[in-house]
Amino acid sequence: MSLQKLLRLWFGLREPVTPRAYLSSGVGLFILKYLGEASLYYHYSGGLTLSPLQFLSPLASHRLGSSHFLTPPIYLFALTLWSLPFLWVGLSMSVRRALNAGFSPWVGFGLIVPLWNFGLMLILSLAPERPAPLIDQASHQSTDTYRSILVSLLYGALLALLGALLAYFGYSNYATVLFVGFPTAIGALASYSYNQSSHATTAGSIKISLLALLCASSIVLLFALEGVFCMLMAFPFVAVGALLGGLLGRTIALRTKPVPVQIHFLTSAIVLVGLIQLERLTFSEALRQVTTETVIEAPIDRVWENVVAFPEIDPPTSLLFRTGIAYPIRARIEGVGVGAIRYCEFSTGAFVEPITVWDAPHRLAFDVRKQPKAMEEFSVWGQIHPEHLFTFPKSQRGQFKLTQLPHDRVLLQGTTWYQVGLKPSEYWGIWADYIIGHIHQRVLDHIRIHSEKGSLLIE
Repeated sequence: MSLQKLLRLWFGLREPVTPRAYLSSGVGLFILKYLGEASLYYHYSGGLTLSPLQFLSPLASHRLGSSHFLTPPIYLFALTLWSLPFLWVGLSMSVRRALNAGFSPWVGFGLIVPLWNFGLMLILSLAPERPAPLIDQASHQSTDTYRSILVSLLYGALLALLGALLAYFGYSNYATVLFVGFPTAIGALASYSYNQSSHATTAGSIKISLLALLCASSIVLLFALEGVFCMLMAFPFVAVGALLGGLLGRTIALRTKPVPVQIHFLTSAIVLVGLIQLERLTFSEALRQVTTETVIEAPIDRVWENVVAFPEIDPPTSLLFRTGIAYPIRARIEGVGVGAIRYCEFSTGAFVEPITVWDAPHRLAFDVRKQPKAMEEFSVWGQIHPEHLFTFPKSQRGQFKLTQLPHDRVLLQGTTWYQVGLKPSEYWGIWADYIIGHIHQRVLDHIRIHSEKGSLLIE
């Protein structure tokens, strides 16, 4: 097979997919994806090996981290970029293989479902060819473009509202299905409905899918189920799902007999809700680490005193904290030594931190017993309080480490161990690491400035 034909098979939407092509492509792409992920893992972990069993595991904690490898943000970013082409090829080929086997093409979307995808790939690899006859689209296309657009947007908005309600009332764990399954279904349903009744181009299908996502996002904001900043953080990721769904929805509409979109909507809703509940049972997270450091030109004893507790920090000037993200204000401590309670007060409340290691003046470690919400989120109706504000990210413990350097200098390192609290952690971990790093830097800079001035922050 020529390279050009192979690329059409993998990335196109017109080439039929036979059992042999599906199986051979699947094996080859599996090996290629594994080698890429293993190389990234080896590089960013400092020489650790990603086994095939780890690669196959649906649990992110098996692939993204361990007690020996706590994933840096650049690793997650690289892993996400590496995975996107494989997601498209897998979905596209699974939908076309289902068509070629005489199944409903919607079956192919099962590829994004953990565990179920292995059985689906086996079935599609073995199922014989039973291609459906070509459909004359002119027989069921309408010229009522505006009505088809409104219908397309309506079902996307209803699906988004369902997902947002499940998340808001705590039934979803903010799992992968919410950020991958729902956007993909929104794009697919919108494009399918639009192409059933209109002569839509590929570009038109992409536009209607993204428009449906924007409309759905607006509905979620209107009902105050999510805030503006969180929606902006999620949009780059969910837009990819909607775009992929839109392309596949167009393919299905043009190559199958028309089915009322209401049936596909109800089926999608039932399947997605079921998958959310299934994912809740297998929800597992790796412990992640963010470390930030600074060098301070001051005696180590003075730096230690300023680490243990500090008075109010000047109001932030960073754009990040102006969006509503919680920022540290001051810290105080009750007691001395192991068992003392440190309170790190943020703009949204206080972290309660029982001291677990008191090695003056070298190391202060603590657990996190309680944490405030991550930000003040706003909607068109003012402040709102969705569940994820208290779980993203979920801090577990932290420490300050002081290392004496030559010439009366001190290396001060602040570390937080946390769980992302949202899926997919490959994406949300990038945001969480960025936010925690900025919080660290605000505290470390405050300690550095006052230590170098020769003053104790707590007299």
